[in-house]
Amino acid sequence: MKVTVLLENDLERQDLKNAHGLSFYIETEEKKVLFDFGPDDSFMRNAEKLGIDLKEVDLAVLSHGHQDHGGGLSEFLHYNKKAKVYIQEEAFLPHYSKRENGEMNPLGIEETLKHHPQVVLLQGDHVISEKLQLLSVVDRKDMLPPGNETLYMEKGGKILPDDFQHEQHLVVREGEKTYLFFGCGHQGILNILSTMEDKVNCKTDAVFGGFHIKKPSKVHPDPLYVEHLARRLSEKEVKYYTCHCTGRKMYAKLQETLKKDIDYVRTGRVVEI
Repeated sequence: MKVTVLLENDLERQDLKNAHGLSFYIETEEKKVLFDFGPDDSFMRNAEKLGIDLKEVDLAVLSHGHQDHGGGLSEFLHYNKKAKVYIQEEAFLPHYSKRENGEMNPLGIEETLKHHPQVVLLQGDHVISEKLQLLSVVDRKDMLPPGNETLYMEKGGKILPDDFQHEQHLVVREGEKTYLFFGCGHQGILNILSTMEDKVNCKTDAVFGGFHIKKPSKVHPDPLYVEHLARRLSEKEVKYYTCHCTGRKMYAKLQETLKKDIDYVRTGRVVEI
């Protein structure tokens, strides 16, 4: 399997465009998969420079309904006329981040795309094929990212704390290996890993995604959160390729414990596993 980081906050190659967001291009044995679309069409321009034709993408996945992951969706649908795009239905609800002054800042995706013929609306887990599966229903009890507390959604005419039911994660099987892709891990990386192992009944060999720890909690600060998370992650035999909302500073803290078991992947990075 080959994974190309089409977009991330930082740059591996200076001729590419970076932005606060995420987009992975995944080449499996059978399919070409796009996972997330970044905040705009930058991922498409990067793909062109990297020699990747996004018209050849067989299917796409939106990890959750935030603009930094789905802002480029409309541009992709305009360019690629064949790929089904799997999205949790609640991803199209209005979503917000709460600023320090109490103002609600919109960060949702374009609601009209819900009706696009290539969009497949989901409500929970979904099996795409024998080797591709989406997990959305996660038992969220263990070490939730503290930054979640500033995120909200509008449902039933009310502004409520985000429950992240719109978040989904891609499981890819290649031979005897199993890989997990997620956007921000709002449901908690430990919870996502344990849910995958229970539902898919296999060990996770590698994960790709952000851990949503770049900005620590301002409401309930826990200076040891990252250290505790690193210790828990080190108990699993998993290779972690992190990025985006983990942030370089928090990555460095994780690496103190995880050593070579964790790597930071930037825009333009290619990983073959």
